[in-house]
Formats: sequence, C-alpha cells, structure tokens
Amino acid sequence: MYVKDYMQAVIMTVSPNDFLSTARHIMDELFIRHLPVVLEGRLAGILTDRDVRQATPSNNERTAREHHDARHEMCVSDVMTRQVYTVSPETALIEAAATFLEQKFDCLPVVDEDRILKGIITVSDFVRIYAEQHESVIF
Repeated sequence: MYVKDYMQAVIMTVSPNDFLSTARHIMDELFIRHLPVVLEGRLAGILTDRDVRQATPSNNERTAREHHDARHEMCVSDVMTRQVYTVSPETALIEAAATFLEQKFDCLPVVDEDRILKGIITVSDFVRIYAEQHESVIF
C-alpha cells in the first residue's frame, strides 16, 4: 500500500503572498487545518491552523478593528512553516505512518522529486483507512 493510493489529490493551496486573512477564511470555510503553500507549482511551506492562531493577537491585546487590520496586513509567508517533511506518492503507507508517530505531525505534503505538490495525506486519512479496513468490526 502506497501513499498515492490514499492521499487527497485535490487540495486547496495558497501562495506565500496571499494575505493571512484569506488563508484563514479558506481554512474556516473548508474545515481544514493545513494549507500547503505553493510557489510556481512547487511546495514552499505549510500553513497550519496553529500558525494562524499564534500569529493572530488575542482580543485582550488589540481591539477588534486593530485585530482585523493586523490579519489583513500579514502574508502567509510571514507565518508559514518553511521546513516541511514530505513524502512521495511511492512512499509506503507504513513509512508515512511511522513519520506521523515519530514526528507528531498531522499532515504530510506529497511531492515528486521536483517538489511539485501532488497531494496531502493526514492523520484523518489514516483513521479513514483503518475504518474502511475494519468496517465489519467498527460498524
């Protein structure tokens, strides 16, 4: 079993130059916690909901208007994670699972040898895989 057989191939991405507020809106609307950051087709980083929360001042620190303005001024590149663990479509699923467990990640972008983004695999995908394989036991 390989990552390519279970990854999400159709995914939403953002550019490093996108506003953080735009990325947050996408994450909220699609109920996702990870956005690959792509520049010229290649993976440049990853933006997580944790990155966004840490970059957004609390209400105690700013008024609602200042908070809104600060989010609109920040770009994805200001807060994204640049050093990203990745897997290839040909990575064995068990290797990806080991990476999740060892590194405590929730997602792994799937890229080819030129860092062209091919998809993403998440911990939620592993839960789905398990459920599908053990359907008669769970349901």
